[in-house]
Amino acid sequence: MATEELQLPPLGMRAASASEPTPDLQQPAFAANRLPLLLYPTWQENYSHTLGNNIGWLFTHLVKSSPSWASAVRLVLYTPYGLAVPPHWHGLATAITPHPLQSFAEFSARFINNSSRCYKDMLVCAADDMGHASNLWQATQHILQHHLPSLPPLEPPIEWQPDSQATSNPIRAWGPSAAATLVRVVFARRDGAAVRQMSNLDELLRECNMWTYRTPATGRLYRAVCGSWIFTNLTTSIAVAQQADVLIGVHGANMANSWFMRPGSSAIEIFPPAWPWNIHRQWLEQDPLAQLQWWGLIVKDPAAYSPGALELQMASKPGLYQGRQGLYKLQRDRNVRVPWVGIEMVLREVAAARGSMGVYRAAVLQRRQLWEVTATSVGPLEVAPPSELLLDG
Repeated sequence: MATEELQLPPLGMRAASASEPTPDLQQPAFAANRLPLLLYPTWQENYSHTLGNNIGWLFTHLVKSSPSWASAVRLVLYTPYGLAVPPHWHGLATAITPHPLQSFAEFSARFINNSSRCYKDMLVCAADDMGHASNLWQATQHILQHHLPSLPPLEPPIEWQPDSQATSNPIRAWGPSAAATLVRVVFARRDGAAVRQMSNLDELLRECNMWTYRTPATGRLYRAVCGSWIFTNLTTSIAVAQQADVLIGVHGANMANSWFMRPGSSAIEIFPPAWPWNIHRQWLEQDPLAQLQWWGLIVKDPAAYSPGALELQMASKPGLYQGRQGLYKLQRDRNVRVPWVGIEMVLREVAAARGSMGVYRAAVLQRRQLWEVTATSVGPLEVAPPSELLLDG
């Protein structure tokens, strides 16, 4: 199985020869008006890195810079050893080029329906490296606009709590002034194994649905209505993101769904002290047109953490959490009891920003973007985490 650390082998090639073995290679008939683009991806299995390092690059160099090329190229993902294209790629790539995305194995098949195929030219490109993202917000908003007309109804719908008249006919958080301005908050739950889960989610939902706050600067009263969601496929993820004013979740690819939210919305990403990798913030800040407000919360109470499902399997699977970053990843994957006081403090910052990117950027400059919470206190992070995880182990 492909892993994050898998190194893609070099592309095999040779010059044409007078000793070609078959007629279709001796006198090739080149496919007309077809230009393959073979992409060497970065972390192709990871949804977040697919968007940040790969789709952003494709958007920038095709849709944004060369739209005529975007309609002409046939995108081929260099998947090694005959592996299929990861499922999340297809819905993302269809917004970049109208032609079906192929794996390298599919592309390498010389005969299709008993006919030989051959290309006169081919582009070979490498995507962005791990720390760089090209126009991420613009790319995801482009994907959003592509899928928006065909978004499916949510089945089942988000279970907003409490179910009241105010939740069925909400006042958007950054809309007209009212007695209480409603903020829709979605907590992201992880699918599958119990790793990086908010172990006190029910408690957080109760507290969240009781939250009200009046901002000192404007006197405006805010009230939250909150629910949770397991993000699975692209179109339903976009539909949920479009309904939320605030998305809260533990660090991971789930938080990439925040990039499909409406401009002025907020993402609150939760970290353990051992893995404060705020790569999503860094990627957003590389896009000058980004309109998402990103906030971070580090839970520093050791008693807040419990073993994740994979950690509990270490006795029977000794290969887990090995290598240079193994110990840090083990701590990253633990489940966490998130103190409500930490989330509540960040929600106050969200309310104070009221969807304004100018107010948000002022809060960033005043070091009110990253917070840490312990068992007894909450406050802004004094020293920002490193831009890259240079961890020993």
